[in-house]
Amino acid sequence: MIDSQMMTKEDAVALKLESGTPGSAESTESILNMAMYDGLTGLFNRRAIYVHLHAELDRALRQKTPLSLLLLGIDDRENISAQQGRATFDSILQLTAGVVDFFRRPYDWAGRWNDDAILLILPGARAQDAANVFERIQAKMSIGGWLLPNGGILEIGVSAGIASVGAIMDVISDFDADLLIEQAAQALAQAKQMGKHSVYLFDAA
Repeated sequence: MIDSQMMTKEDAVALKLESGTPGSAESTESILNMAMYDGLTGLFNRRAIYVHLHAELDRALRQKTPLSLLLLGIDDRENISAQQGRATFDSILQLTAGVVDFFRRPYDWAGRWNDDAILLILPGARAQDAANVFERIQAKMSIGGWLLPNGGILEIGVSAGIASVGAIMDVISDFDADLLIEQAAQALAQAKQMGKHSVYLFDAA
């Protein structure tokens, strides 16, 4: 039983779907969209992108094809929120999501992983391929800057962590989606330590 005080929006939607509450086809579609997509960015929410991550990792390990994760975080998140307000940060996050969605291939998956990070799943991509995608995203993000109400320009950018499964990697029973996303998160933390607009490839060594 789900504790109502701990229930997320996705849990509430799932519970409503399971209850069989009657409604129109349009309302059912709206509920399904709420269950899968993040309301701010329009990308998959954490639960939905996690499902796709599991599926793509299983496929990569079974077929022994490469798979890369690109975890992107907005640079200077704390300063932007503190100095310009949460609404400005949310708008920048929306812009970032739009850029990510523009550069992803039809068979890539993009979702909001947490409050300020976007996860891009790249089937068939090696680490260098993921780095190339990051460079295109970063180049687009750095054009022009963000116009502030006082007329100033806020430089915006992203950093990223990359974690990959190589094409020649043998199937490892304890290698799972949680491990891969943890590697990407560690790589993103390292990238942010390196400074703005940085990308770091997780090294298991």
